[in-house]
Amino acid sequence: HTLGEVVATGLFGTDIPLDEPDAGQRRRVAALLRRFGLADASGRRMLEASYGQRRLALVARALAGRPRLLLLDEAFNGLDDLHRRALGRALSGLLRGATTLVATAHRVEDVPRGIGHAAWVEAGRLRRIAPARLAARLERRERRALPRVPRAGQGSR
Repeated sequence: HTLGEVVATGLFGTDIPLDEPDAGQRRRVAALLRRFGLADASGRRMLEASYGQRRLALVARALAGRPRLLLLDEAFNGLDDLHRRALGRALSGLLRGATTLVATAHRVEDVPRGIGHAAWVEAGRLRRIAPARLAARLERRERRALPRVPRAGQGSR
C-alpha cells in the first residue's frame, strides 16, 4: 500500500484500505500529507519509504479520523533531522487545534513546541508537573546540576 493509502485507512479505522475515500476525505488525506511533508511521496509504497516517512505517515494516519486525544510514545526517536523538523511542525500546528496531545519523551528537545504542561516520571512515580515554559527551564537547570561523566578514553583527572 502507498503512504497515501495508509494515511486514508485512518479515516475508517482499518489497517488495510477497504473503502474508497470520497472527495472530502481525499482532500483531508492530501492536507495531512502536506502537513507532514509527505505530499511528494504519497504514491510511494509504504515498505519502500524511508523510516522517517513511514513514521510520519503513521502519525498522519492517527490524525486522519480527527481524534480528540492523540497519544504519542517517543514519536521523535530514530528520526533524522529532516523528519524531526517535519514532525515538530506538524505537531505544533496540531496543538492549536481541537486535539489534545499527550506525548512521552526522554529528551527535552523531543517535547513538541507549544505544549501546555510537562510532567517528570521517575521510578514509576510522578515527580513534578509544571507549565511547559517553566518545565524547560527546570530541565536545563537539572541537567547542569548532574555530575559530568567522562567520555570514553578521557578518564577522571
